[in-house]
Formats: sequence, C-alpha cells, structure tokens
Amino acid sequence: MPHNQRLSRAQNSIEESLRRLQVDYIDLFIIHWPGLYAVKANDPLNAKLRAESWTAMEHMYRMGKLRAIGVSNYEIRHLEQLLSTATVQPALNQCEYHPHFDQRL
Repeated sequence: MPHNQRLSRAQNSIEESLRRLQVDYIDLFIIHWPGLYAVKANDPLNAKLRAESWTAMEHMYRMGKLRAIGVSNYEIRHLEQLLSTATVQPALNQCEYHPHFDQRL
C-alpha cells in the first residue's frame, strides 16, 4: 500500500481488501514500502505516514480483522522508528534480497 499510507487511507485499504476478498479477517497484512513514491526517502512526512498506517493496522489487528501485521522493504532505521511507538510488534519484515541488491542481513 505505498500510495495508501496515512491513517484514513490505510484503514480504507484494509476494509477494501476485506470486502474484495469477501472474508472477515486477513491472515497477514503488510505495509509494502516505507514511503510514498512521490516523496523523497528522507522526508519527515514518510515517518509520519508510516506511523499513521501502523496505527490503523494495529487497530484492525485488535479488532480481529488482521491476524498478523508486518512490513516489507524496511531498513533498520525504519524498524527502529516503528518500534519506538508501536504497541504491536511486526510479525515480519519481508526483505528485498537478490544479486542486484546485496545487503548484509
């Protein structure tokens, strides 16, 4: 949900996914990317929107609509920011790893 980061947009994205899948809950829901495509990576807006999106996911997790929540493509700095305010720890961080992006894990 790179373009759906923000409290209301994340909430709507989750509800839309539930409706389209015709289910009462989703086993795992992740934030795919730590920022918006149209915003520079180090712009403080990205951190604000990540936090808002995580808050929406935590809410839906507590309601039982999401069984697990996680992130994708987060670097250590993103995880540290998230964990400083999160009340639910991410179930996973789906890492990008391939020959053209050899990062140390």
